[in-house]
Parts: sequence; structure tokens; C-alpha cells
Amino acid sequence: MLVVDDDPKAVELIAAYLPPPSYVVVKAYGGSDGISLARQLHPDLILLDLMMPEVSGFDVVEALSLAPETACIPILVLTAKQVTTSDREALNRNPDNVIRVVKKAGFDRVGFMSEVRRAIKIKETPHGSNPRH
Repeated sequence: MLVVDDDPKAVELIAAYLPPPSYVVVKAYGGSDGISLARQLHPDLILLDLMMPEVSGFDVVEALSLAPETACIPILVLTAKQVTTSDREALNRNPDNVIRVVKKAGFDRVGFMSEVRRAIKIKETPHGSNPRH
């Protein structure tokens, strides 16, 4: 999992919901770091804030959608922003990678984990799950 947010507290909170050994979490504290790490690591899922200075979450989505090797990485947006219809259209320009949005307000672990599992389609094995990153 790649967590991308300019707020270190938000990054740590999200990472705490994804404990090892089931998940391997890589942390990026800004959009440009998030783009760079996504290109290097090809994570199973990107958890992305939209409102970041300099390189926004929208910029991250656009940059990753331009390269075939990162265009289909699932992205789960976690935001306090009121997401408009035009925001959703901008996020979902790539029809092969529909991006879901989870509101930070009213955030709950059960709903969050349900969205994470849906996004990466975790398949439980009889001997436990494989670590995801």
C-alpha cells in the first residue's frame, strides 16, 4: 500500500489501519513523492489525499494515468474535500481504473477496510493472507 498525504498525522492514522504482516505500507508525504514511489514500487493500492500543496491528488492521478505501468494501479481517495461531479470526472478519466472516494469526515475503520479489500480484491488463502503493498 502506498499512502500519499501531506499531513503526517493522517499518514500515520491510515498506516495504523493496515497492520503488518497483512499489509506493507509505504508512506509519501506529498504528491511528487507519491508519483515517484508509485512508479518505482507499483503498489497494490494507493491511498491518496486530494488537497496537497504543489502537487495535488488530482495531479498524482493524472501523472500515473499517463504511463501504462501505473495507469491501472487502484486508487482510493481519502479526502475532507467536498468532491463535485467535475472532480469525479477528472479522477475517473481512465475507464480501466475507476477511483473510489472515502470521506475523512465520519471515517470509520470497517468501511475503510471494506473499500481497501474491494479495491485490491484480496483473496484469503487457507494459510492466511499474503502481505500486500
